[in-house]
Amino acid sequence: MEINSLAVSYFQNLFNKDFSSNHVLDYCFIPSLVSMEDNIILSRTPTLDEVKETIMGMNCDSVAGPDDFTALFFQKTWQIIAFDIYNAVLDFFEGNPMPKFFSSTALVLIPKNNSTKTWKDFHHISLCTFFNKLISKLIMDRLFVLLPKIISPYQMGFVKERAITDNILLT
Repeated sequence: MEINSLAVSYFQNLFNKDFSSNHVLDYCFIPSLVSMEDNIILSRTPTLDEVKETIMGMNCDSVAGPDDFTALFFQKTWQIIAFDIYNAVLDFFEGNPMPKFFSSTALVLIPKNNSTKTWKDFHHISLCTFFNKLISKLIMDRLFVLLPKIISPYQMGFVKERAITDNILLT
C-alpha cells in the first residue's frame, strides 16, 4: 500500500470515530439558557458591515489554507470583492449548498520526535480555507455575546481573560 493511501486511511479512521453513547439524557433537568431571541441573533443573516468588520478584524498573518489566501488578501481587496464575498456568506446563512472546496482543509503533519515510525508520531494541524475561517468567526463573534449566559461561574477556564486557576485563588 502506498504511503498516501496509508495516511488517508489512518486519518479517516481517526476523524470518523463514532463517539455516540447509549446514555439517554432527560432534558427536563437541563435548563434552557438560550432564549428564542438569542437563537434569532445567532441565525440571522449578517449585514455587509458585519462581514467587513469580521474580515478586517482577522489576523492578517495567519497561515493560508488550501485556497492559498490569507485574511490580508481579502482586507486589501475588500473594495473589489466585497459583494462576491457577501453573497457567498448569504448563501451559507440561507442554507444553500456550498462548493465542497469552501470547507476543504489541508492537513499538515509535523513530526513529534526524530524517530517517526507511525502516524501517531505526528502532530496534525488543520489549515482551513479563508471562507471556512470567515464563517466560523462570524458565528463565534455572535456566540461570544451569549457566553456569560451559558457559562457557569464555576467554568472560569472558558471565559476570556480568566483562567481555571482563578477559582483556586478564590477558595
